[in-house]
Amino acid sequence: KMQYPWMKTEDLQLASFGRSGEGWFDPWTLLSNMKRRAVEGGVTIINGCVNGVALAEHGALLHANIGDKNGQEEKISAHTYVMATGAWARESCMDSLLSQLGGLGTFKSWPVRPRKRCVFNFHCPSAVDLGIEGAGLIVDPSGVYFRPEGRKSGKFICGVSPSAVNDEDVCNFDSQDVDHNLYEDIIWPTLAARVPAFEEIKLKASWAGLYEYSTLDQNAFIGRMPSVANLLICNGFSGHGLQQSPAAGRAMAELICDGGYTTLDLSIFGVERLLTNPPTRVLERNIV
Repeated sequence: KMQYPWMKTEDLQLASFGRSGEGWFDPWTLLSNMKRRAVEGGVTIINGCVNGVALAEHGALLHANIGDKNGQEEKISAHTYVMATGAWARESCMDSLLSQLGGLGTFKSWPVRPRKRCVFNFHCPSAVDLGIEGAGLIVDPSGVYFRPEGRKSGKFICGVSPSAVNDEDVCNFDSQDVDHNLYEDIIWPTLAARVPAFEEIKLKASWAGLYEYSTLDQNAFIGRMPSVANLLICNGFSGHGLQQSPAAGRAMAELICDGGYTTLDLSIFGVERLLTNPPTRVLERNIV
């Protein structure tokens, strides 16, 4: 209460507060810098999609058919392949590959699907004077979250995951197809109840994005693909991707160059957990 006098806490019995090592960053800037450094290191980037993969009888990928934006198709052969196509795993022939393999355990299709998440930007006129703009990322027990956007701007971004019944796979994605009922019916009332000053906020902008949603446990699959010796999987982060990407990238590099993990053991996220009966879940609570 002393730390956040502008927040209603009477209904809370317990909370978690990070004093250090916390923060946020601009996703696009980080992604652009990583891409730039990769190109400087000799990586060739082809803007296209995977139209098909060829699987040898002995269980290895022979090549991938890549179609570029001009409609040209090229066969790409490599010693090792990494599937890290995010929400587009299904379109990158993972369902087709599982069909060729006869499935993985009880899974006949790849358990990562595109799910829409909406983000809203609002302005609170009293935020700077009340000190709200100095808050970190706040996650309400309902799952509604908000954090400041910019310094002393009075602006914030917020969101919440839709209910399970409304969280459907996305077929035709449009970043402007925003669920404003989510804001009006759930987010704004929750924000106003938790922070009284937010009763006077004004919505400024909104957009939609995609989660690469792991239908198993909302955690990533990292490691070798069972039955396909030269295919590595780095997929299904379910909203954790940008945060975990440096560690996941290092893990991929170690598997390729060293044949196994040498610094961070990420075997808990192995694809093999799809083969157990029942499948092995990595459980995490309060995923936003």
